[in-house]
Amino acid sequence: IEERWNKYYAGLAQYKEFLRLFDSQNDKEKAEKRVILLAAKIIFYDQTQQMVDLVGDIPWTQAGLLNTNNGDYTISYPKYDKATDIYTTMLDDLKSIGAELNDLEVPTIFAGAFRTQDLINNGNMDLWKKYCNSLRLRMLTRVSESSQFSARAQTEIAGIIEAQDKNPLILTNTDNAQLDIF
Repeated sequence: IEERWNKYYAGLAQYKEFLRLFDSQNDKEKAEKRVILLAAKIIFYDQTQQMVDLVGDIPWTQAGLLNTNNGDYTISYPKYDKATDIYTTMLDDLKSIGAELNDLEVPTIFAGAFRTQDLINNGNMDLWKKYCNSLRLRMLTRVSESSQFSARAQTEIAGIIEAQDKNPLILTNTDNAQLDIF
């Protein structure tokens, strides 16, 4: 598990640095590049879900902030977040991301850069919607037997499956969210 742990936290630190840099932009730049923020969250939540399922409670909300804290180690030791809290946050956010992706138009000024930088779905918004909803469905299925999530999982799983026009899913291998290495 040590290698997986180290790789996850190296990625988490990069993600938190990305968030810091994204937040430092002006409102116009943030709006133009919003799609990359949403895509990064989906990938980050995919990796986080795997990590939580592997080890349970993990440092999360306060982890990866060494750069944000100007390299001060004394204030950079994160607390452990409960797995249920992490899942709740991710499920809530994925639901809102899915809804936002349905209405999001990638501005022409950023569409080319997004296609080039998106190594997962090559800028294809339909595939990002499918990735988001499929990840959410996988997470809901994963927690459907737990007492904290059972009712929510049943309701939201049914909602996703019954409204695939709003919540498209990955149903074929050609739609898989993956990094192709040739």
